[in-house]
Amino acid sequence: MGIGDFIRDRQAEGMSNDDILPLVKAQFAGARTTINSIRWYRTNPKNGPGASRQPPSTIGPRKRGSDSRYHIGNGQNLVIRNILSNIGHESFNKSDWEATKLYFKNKCADCGKKRELVRDHAVPLNKAKLGQHRIGNLVPSCKECNNGKRKGGKDFREYLSGSLSPVSEEESQEKIKTIAGYMESRGYVPLDNEELRTIMERAHKEVSALALRYISMINDLLSDNAINPQM
Repeated sequence: MGIGDFIRDRQAEGMSNDDILPLVKAQFAGARTTINSIRWYRTNPKNGPGASRQPPSTIGPRKRGSDSRYHIGNGQNLVIRNILSNIGHESFNKSDWEATKLYFKNKCADCGKKRELVRDHAVPLNKAKLGQHRIGNLVPSCKECNNGKRKGGKDFREYLSGSLSPVSEEESQEKIKTIAGYMESRGYVPLDNEELRTIMERAHKEVSALALRYISMINDLLSDNAINPQM
């Protein structure tokens, strides 16, 4: 079923334009449907005059290569990271981080090389892995390994056991054991909770719905101003 048929079916059920819009956004996430386009369907029957004309503002987002717009998914991921970063009441300071680096002999926890180190979440902060921003989930990582793990949101086990692992299979198992031992020594127990994953998934979707709602409102405002510019 296309957008037009979906909208007309809802209109036939007696729903208002305002009630139909969020349903369209949920059913057709890539569409840029506005109140104006829903009004168009109400005043243009499927087989009536002008039915072949394209309604306003229902075209999907343009693809512009490297000049693409900021994706809503970026905002969704930031919200999830913020939620996971604030679960619990643990705090840590610079000396705690220095102790962590010393545990790994001031080397990358993944490749074992002595390079410039950054803080890395052994279990990533996303809705699938449920990592937390706690000292027991922070390990020193070189930029090369850190970038490798970010591809696909890998945790330390997946990264060290996968094709991108910077060390041999034997060494990878030893490093996985070392990182797991460090996490245990800091009292960090990775979350594995389906109910929490459901909550994170709900938050992820709500951020998207909220963004689309305000995008629609602003597009309507700009469209109305273009049609009826203020003198």
